Amino acid sequence: MDILEANPRVEYGRFADLERCFGIKRSAAYDLIGRGKIKSAVIKKKGARSGIRVINLESVREFLRSLE
Repeated sequence: MDILEANPRVEYGRFADLERCFGIKRSAAYDLIGRGKIKSAVIKKKGARSGIRVINLESVREFLRSLE
């Protein structure tokens, strides 16, 4: 059971979730994010240099639908 089957209302996921649910690997995801095809956000503490990137899973669904 993947994250979306367990809870279909999940809006954001990490790279592992993206690959498990949609088969999109990290490098392809960064390319799609860079081209504005899918949306993501970085969660970090104020002043931190790094954080956790989460991907908007609905934007991934919309992107895939656009390819049909």
